[in-house]
Amino acid sequence: MSEYDKKRYKENKEKEKKRSLEYYYANKEKSNHRSKAWREKNKSRVKELNKIWYSKNKVKAKEHSKKLYYSNKEKALEVNRTWYSKNKDKVKNNYLKRNYGMSLDEYNTLLTLQNNVCAICFKKEILDKSLIVDHNHETGKVRGLLCDKCNFAIGLLSDNPETVMSAFYYLIKYQ
Repeated sequence: MSEYDKKRYKENKEKEKKRSLEYYYANKEKSNHRSKAWREKNKSRVKELNKIWYSKNKVKAKEHSKKLYYSNKEKALEVNRTWYSKNKDKVKNNYLKRNYGMSLDEYNTLLTLQNNVCAICFKKEILDKSLIVDHNHETGKVRGLLCDKCNFAIGLLSDNPETVMSAFYYLIKYQ
């Protein structure tokens, strides 16, 4: 391409850009409406495009997100609190899935099987505090639901049945 052609191409490119911006600002509402309508119809495509953009611009996206959070921290915290209060079951379900491989329904079934009491001391769960999922730390297998105190006690005894029996005999001996 000659120098003349390059210059002409550049000038036309600038004119086209200016013309498209002028059209956009003159028809902003119409353009936005079309864009919103397209996004509504193509939600999966928009999600896919957003993922692609995010994977290419992670640092930029995180910086922007952090900037928004810190510029509106109180509002962001309030939004988070509101969302959490409306989605407690969702949060608990995700926590149970991530940490124990069980759903909230499975937790509630186990709770019902235990009559809403600790599997060791048989005390009812307190309203604001649910029973803790007890599991084998080596295999990850869920054993049952325990109150804070019983779960802590088992942890202090290293989940070792021999140590638990030794503590049991000790208590019986000095009763």
